[in-house]
Amino acid sequence: MLAVRVDNSGWNSRWYSGSGIYRHTWLTVTGAVRIPLWGVHVTTPEVSAHHSVAHVEVTVEGAPADVRVTVLDPRGEPVSTGRAATDATGVAVLDLPVRAAALWSPDSPSLYTARAEVLVRGRVVDTVTTAFGIRSLVWNGEAGFRLNGETVKITGGCVHHDHGPTDDPAHGRRPGGPPPRLRRTLPDHRS
Repeated sequence: MLAVRVDNSGWNSRWYSGSGIYRHTWLTVTGAVRIPLWGVHVTTPEVSAHHSVAHVEVTVEGAPADVRVTVLDPRGEPVSTGRAATDATGVAVLDLPVRAAALWSPDSPSLYTARAEVLVRGRVVDTVTTAFGIRSLVWNGEAGFRLNGETVKITGGCVHHDHGPTDDPAHGRRPGGPPPRLRRTLPDHRS
């Protein structure tokens, strides 16, 4: 049996509702040699329609080990595989080539998967899969934001779980509507 309790007796105020469990929760059971939570990092330092590179860093806890990483395309087919030993800090680093990549964009959100496997004496003892998009992002004062070499106009804002127990009405907006400062730039979505 596992019991989870929240102690809400610390520094709290009516302006901060961040104490408690209000999202889904999972319990992950692993072996002694494992990839920790957030232990796989994927970046794409080289991106083109012809040749891209998935730079994968995998952290392993518990003992030195080998790591095998397989990149799967959006259809789930393997397109690149590599193997490396962890270094003295427990990290294995691999640069895996991806030919003719399906580049991620809002119009075509193609996701690849990096499947990282920890091997001890040739036996797989842990596996973690991480989804990622192959895309290039550039921000500058001349061209603005460019995604895969194309200029993209950004409109809108990140309006999310804010304002604690006072919610929207206390901040001058209609329920479900954007804050007043964004009303000038966002279309009205009322039915």
